[in-house]
Amino acid sequence: MLSEYNTNSETREFSVTIRFVFAEANVNETALDHILRLVSRVGALIAKDNMSMDLSDGSRAFNCRLEREVLNAEPESNIHVTEWEWKCQHLGNTG
Repeated sequence: MLSEYNTNSETREFSVTIRFVFAEANVNETALDHILRLVSRVGALIAKDNMSMDLSDGSRAFNCRLEREVLNAEPESNIHVTEWEWKCQHLGNTG
């Protein structure tokens, strides 16, 4: 989404949805604990120290944030879904 446009640059906001799907017919308590630990680790990796980042074209993404985390976003039988929404802004076409 284009947030700001001027003669020297443009600022865009990007939104990325990340989904983790675990499909298992019989999820016991041990398996559910494993799922929740994995979900917690992934969420921490996405959010930790990623407020800004250098990109391969020499520009930077900034204001990076984990906006939303939903467990069982689609509660279907025997399918466990975790969904994260990550957003950032990018200043491009400078010059």
